[in-house]
Amino acid sequence: MISFPQHIRQVFQNHADPELAKPMQAYMKHLFTFYGMKSPLRRSLMKQTMSLYPKDFLLNVNDIARDLYKDRHRELHYVAIECVDKAQKYWNIHTIELLEYMIVTHSWWDSVDCIAPLIGIYFQKFPEQRMAIISKWMTSQNMWLQRICILHQKRYKAQTDEQLLFTLCIQLKESKEFFIRKAIGWALREYSYVQPHAVISFVHSHEFSGLTKREALKHMKSDII
Repeated sequence: MISFPQHIRQVFQNHADPELAKPMQAYMKHLFTFYGMKSPLRRSLMKQTMSLYPKDFLLNVNDIARDLYKDRHRELHYVAIECVDKAQKYWNIHTIELLEYMIVTHSWWDSVDCIAPLIGIYFQKFPEQRMAIISKWMTSQNMWLQRICILHQKRYKAQTDEQLLFTLCIQLKESKEFFIRKAIGWALREYSYVQPHAVISFVHSHEFSGLTKREALKHMKSDII
């Protein structure tokens, strides 16, 4: 049997739609090549293809993901991320190396924002790794690694480490990068669903950009802002 990456490439090529690919590539500023498939079809084809392989084939997810990430087609990068997600029970302490590779390779908001929750899960599995990794990424000068630091808790809800979130936001609040400013606002907005008054007080106590403030307070009721 051919490898999963080879197989999924063949399947996607057979379902490619060049006309649909054009607006997808334009939306992504022509940074990537697309086969031209909407997400429901892509996920369906991936599920069908995975069903042809042994249940434990994702034991080799490191090789699978890196192989797919070498390809120019954006849909295959999405498949790689989904494979890593599905392989959670096989993760070990070194999985962070694969996750970091995917963050800094073919970097753009769509892939980075899909990887952010996986980083959150990794830190829950290996909490002793969190602060060392975050410190490394925050000082890396890599915008996407910094964005991940801000966003990795966005699904934590009441389990959010408020002190860590606020500290990271303060560290990056002077950034001129659109994707950092928006990430700070997004992360604070997510936390506001469980601690609205803490977020309001924090936002009003610091000189954040207009974009960050708008994002953070977007869904706040006017009577509590």
